[in-house]
Amino acid sequence: MGQGSIVAQAPSPVWSVQVIRGIMNRLLGGQYNYTKLNTRYEQLIRHRRLGETHLQATAGILWGKLPYPYLYNGRGARSASNVIWVANHFQTMGLYEFTSDRYATLFVTHNFRTLLGKPRVGWFRPEPSVVQGISYGGLRSPEQHEGIPIRTLERGFFESGLLVDNLYRQRVLKAAYVGVGVGVFYRWGPNANPNPTDNWAYRLVWNIGF
Repeated sequence: MGQGSIVAQAPSPVWSVQVIRGIMNRLLGGQYNYTKLNTRYEQLIRHRRLGETHLQATAGILWGKLPYPYLYNGRGARSASNVIWVANHFQTMGLYEFTSDRYATLFVTHNFRTLLGKPRVGWFRPEPSVVQGISYGGLRSPEQHEGIPIRTLERGFFESGLLVDNLYRQRVLKAAYVGVGVGVFYRWGPNANPNPTDNWAYRLVWNIGF
């Protein structure tokens, strides 16, 4: 019999770097000269009695004059049709609300796991988490994008949230658990909306565990 291995847990930390180079060449279909540098760092920190902390930091910078579709958009997840929590995204930020040619974003999520105890009811396993997201960015020459409403992130974007996962948990096919929870998020700081009710977002949380 041959030997094999199964990866049961993703490695941590993980750091990745991506470089994209665009070259103006009519023969090959290239329309613009530009360079993009993207990077991401992720780490899971386990605490002996206080759960676990997940960190994700992303950053990017662009060199070259490019039209709007090539720029960075803020990592927003808010839309009229979305009610599901999207991890490592801003739940109170619109999908294309902010535009940048350089940015940096940090998400910190701390899951307290079963710190509150394990209720005797099998389908009720609440796991509270606190979430903090921060983003900064900038855009050189925003006047070049005429006819497009441009908002930038020089003053920063701040969002805090509370998740309670596994309010209902059901075993499926004796192999996995499907959990459902809820979350609430608040947008604050210099880019908060003038109407206080527009700074809140409410989400359903889904997860699959083994």
